[in-house]
Formats: sequence, C-alpha cells, structure tokens
Amino acid sequence: MVTVLIIIGVVIALVVILKIKKSVKKHNAAMNAMVAKYMLEKASKVQRQSVNERIAFILQRDGMFTEDQARERISKMDPPKFYCFAALAMAELGIEPPGDIWRWQPVANPFFALFNAEKELEMARLGLSRKGIIVDLSTR
Repeated sequence: MVTVLIIIGVVIALVVILKIKKSVKKHNAAMNAMVAKYMLEKASKVQRQSVNERIAFILQRDGMFTEDQARERISKMDPPKFYCFAALAMAELGIEPPGDIWRWQPVANPFFALFNAEKELEMARLGLSRKGIIVDLSTR
C-alpha cells in the first residue's frame, strides 16, 4: 500500500513539474514577443527591414519554404507569432533588448510557442506595464 502511494505521489509530482515547465516556456515566448514588438516600434525602418529579412531567412534555412513562400507566410502571420519570430531574428542579429527589461530566451518552435498562451501573454503584458512599457500584441 505504501508503495502504491509513493508511486502516485511521484506521478503527481512529475505532472506538476511538466506543467510548470510548459508554462515557463510559454511565458518566455510571450515575453520575447512583447519585447520584440516594443523594440520594433522604436526601431528605424532599416532595422525593421533587417529583422524582416532575417525572419524570411529563418523560415527558408531548413528548406521548409522558398523565398516567396517565406515572405507570404510572414505577411499572413498573426501578431504574436510574428513577434515571436522577430525576437528570434533579433537575437540572431545580435540586437539585445535593454538589460533592465528582458534577455532573449530560447524558443524551440515559434510557430507553436504561443499556442493557448493567453494567460502567459497577459502576464507578460502586465509585467511590462509595471515597468511603464505598454505593448498591444493584437496588431502589427
């Protein structure tokens, strides 16, 4: 009986740990996207163009898309996904956010990183608003 209770306890602990890990990954992606939008709003036209070109390169480099397909995909991306890719592009270009705001976090797959992440997006928005940074991720 004690063995069964220990096994149940271990399984519950693993489920909780995995759920927390998933939430942290979504929060990282949400913060990346929010900070990327904040930075792109302040960026020059040349910097924004550089980020867009890098996003296209990211989509093409694994052979998933041709150049035309990548550009079309970028134009049709919803804002959270676009800014998640923009954060990855900025990180690859060496464009760092202001240190007191955030540091880019690795995101395995920006296509799915913010799937069902409404809670994490809201937490990220509130966290940035406490620093005086207002970001609306609903628009590009």
